[in-house]
Amino acid sequence: MHACLLVIGDDVAKQLEPFMDPAAFESSVGSEDSPRSPDAKYDFYIIGGKWKHLLELKSPRKVPGLFGLFTKGIDKTHTALKSEIREDALLSHPPVSLLNAGVWEDAKFAIGKPSDDDWRRHFEQMFRSLPDSARLTIVDYHARA
Repeated sequence: MHACLLVIGDDVAKQLEPFMDPAAFESSVGSEDSPRSPDAKYDFYIIGGKWKHLLELKSPRKVPGLFGLFTKGIDKTHTALKSEIREDALLSHPPVSLLNAGVWEDAKFAIGKPSDDDWRRHFEQMFRSLPDSARLTIVDYHARA
């Protein structure tokens, strides 16, 4: 199952490391009968991935275009500062998981979407408490059932 995670802060790979399922990485196949680490949350991830355009920007960001000769504006991304994003867009469709200061939290969800009003309230409260300088990064992770 793929799910969407919001990581708060820098060095995403280092923050995710404690939650990796090492048994999945012991072989290229990752057999189903491998013992699972009790803290494991995922067996692989991709920064952005399916949700690479989840964060809507307040103002378009200029990025290099064709051969670096031209620039184009993008209005959605997978990583930005809190101050750069449209809060209403993120709060109306929060990710199902959150990693902040080494603490991983999950919503109760069905088919990849939060289904719990308590989660939405909790997520909004946590989000509003972040400083504007906080880096937000969307991660597509795969969890073994």
